[in-house]
Parts: sequence; C-alpha cells; structure tokens
Amino acid sequence: MNRANNIAIMLARLKLPNSEIKKAILTLDESKLSVDVLRMLKQFVPSDDELETVREYDGDPNSLGIAEKYFREVRTLHCRKVLCEHKSTQIADIPKFGARINAMIFVRRYASSVDEVKPVCFVFYFSEGMVK
Repeated sequence: MNRANNIAIMLARLKLPNSEIKKAILTLDESKLSVDVLRMLKQFVPSDDELETVREYDGDPNSLGIAEKYFREVRTLHCRKVLCEHKSTQIADIPKFGARINAMIFVRRYASSVDEVKPVCFVFYFSEGMVK
C-alpha cells in the first residue's frame, strides 16, 4: 500500500499521463524526461510480481488504483520478443523498462560527466610530475 501511494505521488509530480510516459520512454524523448524524472521512474520500476498481478487482472480497468494503471500501461515495456497477452496486443521486442531507464540516465549524464573530468585530466596531464 505504501509503495502504491509513493507511485501515485510520483505520477502526480510528473503531470504526464501514463501513455505519455510510456511514449517518451519508447522514443527516448529527452524533452519530457529529465534526469530527475528518470531517477524517480527508476525507483518505481514494477516488479515481476506487480506486473503479473496486473496482467492477470481481467476486471474493469477503471477500478484499478493509480499505481496499477501505471503498471498496466508500462508493462509492455517489459516484454521482450513476446507479445503481451492483453486484449489489445501491444508492441513486441521492446527492451526492458528498467534497463531503458538506466540507459537514458547514463546518456543524459555522460556529457556533463565528461565536462567535469576534462579540467582535472588536463591538470594531471600537464603537471610537472607527469611530463617526462
């Protein structure tokens, strides 16, 4: 219950519908997903048990909680070379959600990390002790 509440709070902060979050992740849309947003999403990657529970649910989707609706939307991002087994078959061969989030964070931080290290590298490279 606490995890579901935290997910609902995170989603409220994002102010993006679940379908937009999914689309932004699939298309690697950096304009909608800052590093901070990606870190929040990374904290709440659905577990296999959570995904299984949502997949097995065959009741009214409108009666699901906020977290469950989110899991239901992003569960197709967990599929890999397998068609998801829901009434409206989703796309296949999508890399795993968590791995995609990690890759997006790395790409977004890479340039700034290199920029932070360059001055230090130059200092070491051109210092008297290093030049022989």
